[in-house]
Amino acid sequence: PDGNGCYEYICIHVDDFRIFAKDPQKIMNQLQSKYTIRNIGVDNYFLGGEYKVSSKGMVSLGCSTYLKEALSRIENIFGTLEKAETPMIPNDSPELDESRLLDDEQHKQFQMMIGMLVWIVSLGRFDVAFATVSLSRFLAVPRKGHLDRVLRVFKYLKKRINRRIIFDSRPIICEEGQE
Repeated sequence: PDGNGCYEYICIHVDDFRIFAKDPQKIMNQLQSKYTIRNIGVDNYFLGGEYKVSSKGMVSLGCSTYLKEALSRIENIFGTLEKAETPMIPNDSPELDESRLLDDEQHKQFQMMIGMLVWIVSLGRFDVAFATVSLSRFLAVPRKGHLDRVLRVFKYLKKRINRRIIFDSRPIICEEGQE
């Protein structure tokens, strides 16, 4: 904490960074005193994540732009995807799949899509985390049924492309005696 009960974060990726703090300019001034920093300003898009601040001051994180790009890439390979209600079929058992093994090109496509899903989960789409982990077990030897299941996850994401996580920084309300 910064002494006022607030946490400050600096997220770094290669040569990009983002500051989350009550007074980000104070941290930026300290960094600028030691480093040359270009393109300073508020950026609502960072590494596939979209950040928005509501009129009430709450920050939300989404990834619809990244998802649209990923879906476009996948649909260029597999054709238009229909939308799905759930990321997985209830009571499905991908470990029991006995469909044919994928050829080398399909194997690469499967790996690419799992990589995209891992990043999508990292961007806050926890609703597909279980499906992603379940299907990533088959990265070494995927079958046609596993490829179909990964495509279903993207069909689900296509239906729910605009979901976001909202970070509420208001103080937690405790009932009397629970502090």
